[in-house]
Amino acid sequence: MPYEILIGRGAQQPFVIPGNCNAVSHHHARFQVDDDGNWSIQDLTGPNGNGTFVQDSTGVFRRIQTKMIDRDTVIRLGSGGHNSFTFYANRVIAPDDFSYEFGLIHTRLHALQEEQARLEAENEKKARRIKAIRTTGTLIAAVSALLSFVASMPGVIGVTVVAGGIATFCPAPDQKKLKALLEKKKALLVCPKCFQPISENALYNRMCPMCKAKG
Repeated sequence: MPYEILIGRGAQQPFVIPGNCNAVSHHHARFQVDDDGNWSIQDLTGPNGNGTFVQDSTGVFRRIQTKMIDRDTVIRLGSGGHNSFTFYANRVIAPDDFSYEFGLIHTRLHALQEEQARLEAENEKKARRIKAIRTTGTLIAAVSALLSFVASMPGVIGVTVVAGGIATFCPAPDQKKLKALLEKKKALLVCPKCFQPISENALYNRMCPMCKAKG
């Protein structure tokens, strides 16, 4: 069944937008569900207004005019900061029950934790491999230095050079990927109502200690 509702400080959405969110217009956006059950959001502020933004898969908010969304979509009215208002699209159908949002965050956090464990194990394996290769090269170099006829033993010199070269080109632990993953975790751990940072314990307890949102 088609459904349409205006969202803004003076609109009829089923949740309250605080009065201090003055970057949000009286009628800021239009939420629609079509005959096929597809959800969409449309900005009503125009090109010179404060805009409507949708969070993409990398966590970046992109300004939109009209965009297909689903209940997992995070929407921001305004360009950011304390004057804007951010919410999960699911609030349109469940304004005061955050069970779905807390469950969604928990599922995504678990996936990130598994990826973190995999990356850390992979990095540890790489570090051990590099250490072993460098140790081998150092031992060979030490033995070579003690041999008075080292100049007549190109094979030993060759092994030393090869060991050093392997250590140089062996892939180093990927700290960049791990850092990016930790940033994703940090961005994910926010209350689905007030969007303030919360701890993993608060997530597992399904209650925000600041706004008291429950799920």
